[in-house]
Parts: sequence; structure tokens; C-alpha cells
Amino acid sequence: MTERIVTLINKNKKIFYYDLQRVMRINSVKSEGNQENPFGKGPKNALKMVVKLAGNYDLKLKL
Repeated sequence: MTERIVTLINKNKKIFYYDLQRVMRINSVKSEGNQENPFGKGPKNALKMVVKLAGNYDLKLKL
């Protein structure tokens, strides 16, 4: 699996770095949570973005 991910990144480096920047722009510092977002809204939003972007690389993730 790791080799597959490295190959995908190498084939799409510009897009991958752009996507990585998008995730890093999300304020994902732990904050007051609730039952739906135990670590706060920021970390949940970052996770949602990663799951969404994973599809662009033919990776399937679930929350």
C-alpha cells in the first residue's frame, strides 16, 4: 500500500502539494468538542477534506 501511495504522489506531485496546502490551511487545532466532534470542528473539517481528496487518488477512506 505504501508503494502505491508513493507512486500516486510522484505521478501527481503538483496536485498533491496543492491538496496538502488546502488541508494545512484548515485550523485543525484541538478545541472544545462535543459528541459529534470530540476534538472540535477544526479537526473534523480537516478529516473531511482528507477523505474528500483521497478520492482524487483512488484511495477510499471512511470516517
